[in-house]
Amino acid sequence: RVIMLIDGKVQQIGSSRQVYAAPANTSIARLLGDPAMNLVEVWLKQELDGLKVLCNGTRMQVSDAFLARLARLKASGQLRLTIGFPPLHTRLDDGAAPNRLQGEIYTVEPFGKYTLVTVEVNGVHVKAKMPAGFQGTVGSSVQIGVPVERGEQDSTPLAVAKAALEVARRDGRTVLIVDTAGRLQIDEPMMEE
Repeated sequence: RVIMLIDGKVQQIGSSRQVYAAPANTSIARLLGDPAMNLVEVWLKQELDGLKVLCNGTRMQVSDAFLARLARLKASGQLRLTIGFPPLHTRLDDGAAPNRLQGEIYTVEPFGKYTLVTVEVNGVHVKAKMPAGFQGTVGSSVQIGVPVERGEQDSTPLAVAKAALEVARRDGRTVLIVDTAGRLQIDEPMMEE
């Protein structure tokens, strides 16, 4: 178990995986990862032609699926949000990802085993940890995608894992991370699968 302290106050207690996957606040998110988690503050604004997402006072270009997800949050009363996602799971030019942001490549830094790409999205720098051979040009426009698979409410962890595996296979992904929030220890059928 890990205890996250900031200014002498306990902020979060959990396993290292729990803290990394679901930091309790943005202060903890800024401490985790290499590099740290991307944090993008957005505001939701209802206009005559529909819901708009603003970042630094400018409209953001987001996918329809991402806009629909944000609309559900707005319906619950949340108008200001911080979107957080780790650079390790950030993908560029991923038109298949349901949650996409439009940006422009700001820097490309080869580090041997990987390439760190910084993308500017409405004045905010978002980092993506890409494969070593990534070729990107500073100033070029890219789509940033964070693939997220969630099951329906009350679905079993096994059903969510199977659905995510189907999507991963369909999209040709070689890695699938399944976070069962500790349910593996209590769900014997899932453990067997």
